[in-house]
Amino acid sequence: MKWAPTSRKGIERKLLYEDPRFPDVTQLERWAPGTNANAAPTGGCEIFVIDGTVHDANGSYPTGSWMRMPPEAPVALASDDGAVLYVKNGAVSSLRSAE
Repeated sequence: MKWAPTSRKGIERKLLYEDPRFPDVTQLERWAPGTNANAAPTGGCEIFVIDGTVHDANGSYPTGSWMRMPPEAPVALASDDGAVLYVKNGAVSSLRSAE
């Protein structure tokens, strides 16, 4: 499977799962060095760092890190040196912020 471009600058993807009958979309994302991405996934998201490091205002997430964001939570990640991520959007609508 080849990497496909996305509408987000510096990010390519390999679609792993998508079915219009279900809310979740699962894909691999390859981030070029210097990539910054902002989103607020409607159904929340889960991100696993396969390779590289991403960071946000709260810290750095190296290879092996797992993040879960509740629905509508803003996600502002960046990668200085590039990264490969497993990303699942949607289907985590039961997650709630601890705040």
